[in-house]
Amino acid sequence: MVARWLPDSQSRFRVNLKTLRTVALILLASAALAAPKPKDELSQAHFLMLQGNFLKAEKAYAVWLERHPKSNYAEAARYWRGVCLKELGKSREATAVLEPLRRDGRQDLWRGLAGLLLASIKAGQEGRDPAYREYARLADAAWAQDVRPQALLGAAQMTSNAWKRKTLLKTLNKEYPESEEAAKARKLLKEPKRATTRFGVQVGAFVKTSGALAEQKRFAKAGNRVTVVKRKQIGLVLHAVIIGPYDTRKQAARKTRQLKAQGHPNVFVTTY
Repeated sequence: MVARWLPDSQSRFRVNLKTLRTVALILLASAALAAPKPKDELSQAHFLMLQGNFLKAEKAYAVWLERHPKSNYAEAARYWRGVCLKELGKSREATAVLEPLRRDGRQDLWRGLAGLLLASIKAGQEGRDPAYREYARLADAAWAQDVRPQALLGAAQMTSNAWKRKTLLKTLNKEYPESEEAAKARKLLKEPKRATTRFGVQVGAFVKTSGALAEQKRFAKAGNRVTVVKRKQIGLVLHAVIIGPYDTRKQAARKTRQLKAQGHPNVFVTTY
């Protein structure tokens, strides 16, 4: 039997090489266990996001994706990174992250959620009609059945066509009667028609109340009458910042042109 003699200050120990190899394997295994697993690393990014620290969370997701681009959790990480970018006001960067996921993703749930978030971004940046088209395409996509209730509700809330709105809400209630979205649809179907429609200019939309209030204060300082209106989309409550009200769409459109000339390119006319 092959053996080694290992000197010690007090005595000498006879150690078998097979035993040494076993100890080495145990030490290597212990080191591997001590290293954080990909799922644990991702949980740390989730924790930062839930704390509202979107800046650090976005960076954590980006680093994680560089390390684990082929992980089963990669599409989830891309989606949540897009959420963080949107919350940071980086809509263009969020779109760049989310569009490939919606187009090429392999997991239908995350593809669908990316599509819903893209529609929400369009609502804030481009207006109701582009957002309606995004929701409608999503509602009709065979691979997006996981998010069809949210897409139907989003399309109904974005369309300016009363007949389409009613049809979409009825479809939602018929196909998914037990869903939270169907409950919302039933409530919307029962709402009486308003005697008058209030027109306004939407200048932003935020998930966090603090962001909406800061935007409201900024535009109010310029002498505008500004309101924050809660709107539920894709399962999230958005706080829309609206200048108004105006009695006619023409008045709101005039204000929109003024704001765009002042350097606010993403404002648009809305009703509330």
